[in-house]
Amino acid sequence: MQQTIEDIQSQELEASWRTALDEHDDLKKFGANAIGLFALALRFDLEDLEGVGVSSIVDGSSDKKNDLIFIDEEIGTAVIIQAYVSKSKKSIAPANKASDLNTAIAWLITMPAENLPQGIRSHAIRIRDGVNSGTITKIHVWYVHNCTESKNVADELEAVKQTLSSALAKHHKNANVKQFVTEIGNSTLTEWYNETQSPIAVNENISFNCTDGFEVKTNDWTAFITTISARDLYDAYKTHSVKLFSANIRDYLGARSSQSNINNGIRQTISQTPENFWVFNNGLTALTHRIEFDKEQKTIKAKGLAIVNGAQTTGAIGSMDEKPADNAMVPIRFVSVNNGDRDLVRDIVRYNNSQNQVTAADFRSTDAIQKRLRQEVAKIKDAEYEGGRRGGFGSAIKRKPKLMPSFTVGQALAAFHGQPSTAYNKKSDIWNNDALYSEFFNEKTTGPHLVFVFSLLKSIESSKSNLIEKSKSEIELTTLEKQRLEFFRLPASIFVYIHAIASALETIISRPISDYFTLSFGNQTAPKTAIKNWSPIISATAPFTRLLAKSISEGLSKTSIEEGIQNFTQQVEVAAESQTVAFNRFLKQLRNPSSTKTS
Repeated sequence: MQQTIEDIQSQELEASWRTALDEHDDLKKFGANAIGLFALALRFDLEDLEGVGVSSIVDGSSDKKNDLIFIDEEIGTAVIIQAYVSKSKKSIAPANKASDLNTAIAWLITMPAENLPQGIRSHAIRIRDGVNSGTITKIHVWYVHNCTESKNVADELEAVKQTLSSALAKHHKNANVKQFVTEIGNSTLTEWYNETQSPIAVNENISFNCTDGFEVKTNDWTAFITTISARDLYDAYKTHSVKLFSANIRDYLGARSSQSNINNGIRQTISQTPENFWVFNNGLTALTHRIEFDKEQKTIKAKGLAIVNGAQTTGAIGSMDEKPADNAMVPIRFVSVNNGDRDLVRDIVRYNNSQNQVTAADFRSTDAIQKRLRQEVAKIKDAEYEGGRRGGFGSAIKRKPKLMPSFTVGQALAAFHGQPSTAYNKKSDIWNNDALYSEFFNEKTTGPHLVFVFSLLKSIESSKSNLIEKSKSEIELTTLEKQRLEFFRLPASIFVYIHAIASALETIISRPISDYFTLSFGNQTAPKTAIKNWSPIISATAPFTRLLAKSISEGLSKTSIEEGIQNFTQQVEVAAESQTVAFNRFLKQLRNPSSTKTS
């Protein structure tokens, strides 16, 4: 008997989100904040959770009730998190922790920048600038915990909603920002985790009126192409809301009043010329467990439903103030996959959604360079690289200790090869833009070189984490350590530091480098070992990071970056004599550096 996606889903969901979180050994060092990182991964399909933690967790005692602040301008989102983990089997989370989010918002949105503690200043400025410029269009405020959601917490969060709304209205009057204040407890984490395990989150039977249609069938899938009433689609959205988009990362973006906005255009068309909507709209593609067409009753019954392509159409129709007219029709094809073939389902989602934010990397995964790089990395001990290829539903949330995430590798390459601003601001463009992509992923790029630059990034992150932990302890930081921590609190600091080290490498190894792409630790050095290889270099150069801070505060302009790099390199050169042993050891760890010549 053939298994459906539904059968596979019910078998695989026996493992809870708690088990999945416990398997993330890399998050244990973040303590209670690990649950906040886990929630981010579930919602935003994040892979490099350790890297996100290093950049998002607020350090120091003056966090002003902000545990994590996650910002991603590429998806227009900021998330402010208060995290709590009960060590006992407490039924509900403390409501006062939810109330703390009022304080968090007040400091992030309303307090003058010069009065902000160092730990949250760069985050606050980044959120404010993003809201003003329109690069941040959604602000989420989360209370994440491992208890049962409660009315007490919900009541406190209502006050948080008012605080956020009032703060934005007062200090960012012209901003168009969607606001979401949410309690994320056991039931929500369970729902989100389950959604990552299957593309279909709505498993009820949903019936649509349709007069006719036709079936296309292969050994692997069955499709039914037909026309449904916009009214039926409206009802489905009112019942299930965004759960209908569990297979679609983009979800429904919402409708603004602008004439040029696609979602508002959909609503205008269906309201003003409903009889023409069918010919104006591209239609929907929906995944379902099973399809049953009743020709006599003129209905089609879908067992389970997930909109793969057409989230904008569905959301725009479903959010209308009134039901569409009777003569408004929507073209649709229902697709069911035999045997619950997860790879086939993943490809259906990928190829049907051209605007999915991860599409660029997905399509790059098929080119010859990425194929070669995956093969080369596979030969390196304890290293894994997907080269833009995604592992399917739920893959991001699974602990992969050997994985070098594709986007992180791309950022490390860009920063190492002279473009820290691109690494920080345009991580998707590295895969989207042909010119950028070929600059970093080309015939000269090798698997060992990926390990080389990735391990540098991770070594710097480790240095930052250690410094943060020390700042929280009873041991007082030295003046240089305080300066270093201030530098690491700046946005893009890690990428600027990578660029600085790359620029100083000739000084470090006392040799000219004709081609930086040939630098590596060889094809037998695992990433964990490579990270240790970089550690003495980080220790030797870390005191000079204060010289790079100005380039970040001046907006990462090329001139200011190069000025900072020049000062940094000069200091490395001065220190080289005292670091002879460490620098020579590093040189010996470089395997067959064909780019270097003995002077």
